[in-house]
Amino acid sequence: FWDVQSIRVENVPVSELPQIFADMFGWQEQVRAVAGAYSALPDAERAQAVVLAYNYGEASAVDYFGSKLGLPRAISGHNQYGLWGPGATSGHVVVAIGFSERQLLQFYDEVTPAASVSLKYAIPEDSHLTIFVCRRPHQSLQESWSQWKYLS
Repeated sequence: FWDVQSIRVENVPVSELPQIFADMFGWQEQVRAVAGAYSALPDAERAQAVVLAYNYGEASAVDYFGSKLGLPRAISGHNQYGLWGPGATSGHVVVAIGFSERQLLQFYDEVTPAASVSLKYAIPEDSHLTIFVCRRPHQSLQESWSQWKYLS
């Protein structure tokens, strides 16, 4: 009925998998890495920590798979997640996925690599991810949220 090869959902280079599959490939591995970084936090930090995802796909993965691993719902500045905002969290401790260290250092004094995920068949932007733990924010997430929000 449909010629899957002729359908192009987005305009990014794809891996060996068609993009419709590559977009979600490795979500469970990503979320396990986030959960490992989150669970390694001291109890007092974990109680206030938030998971911050660069894009709605990573945030959705955390929201879908993360509850079974003890993760809180993710926040993200991307698309609809950006409109939902950071909630009441202060952002004093953040477990971040999808960001570069350089991006996070614009908002935090302390950015520490905690885990990494390499996925051959994921889309290029998700094929090599570092999970960072961020501490000592320059501002609360509520104060800086307009800088985190973006549409694409």
